[in-house]
Amino acid sequence: MTVSFVYTVPARRMIEEADERWITEHGITVDNPLLAEVDHAVELLCDYPQLGLVAQHRSRHPGEVRRMLLRSGWHLYYRFDAGRQLIEILALWFAARKSGPSL
Repeated sequence: MTVSFVYTVPARRMIEEADERWITEHGITVDNPLLAEVDHAVELLCDYPQLGLVAQHRSRHPGEVRRMLLRSGWHLYYRFDAGRQLIEILALWFAARKSGPSL
């Protein structure tokens, strides 16, 4: 069975904000490597949904929330619904922040 994925509205907003910061700092003509890294991470998760570590904080989302550390120092938070074969991307968060995202 093929695993699919969706981005939550907050996750999509976080990705867009990160991209806007990149454009502000580097200009629109330079591709944002974070976007490519997120796309690659999601592809990996579709093949290996248990790849991320279990996140150790509270979540309002049912099920186990996992976190995948990206090379760039960002965390991708997600949960995997095995019954529906669905990965739900919950947040993109810079790892150096003192606290995690509100999930």
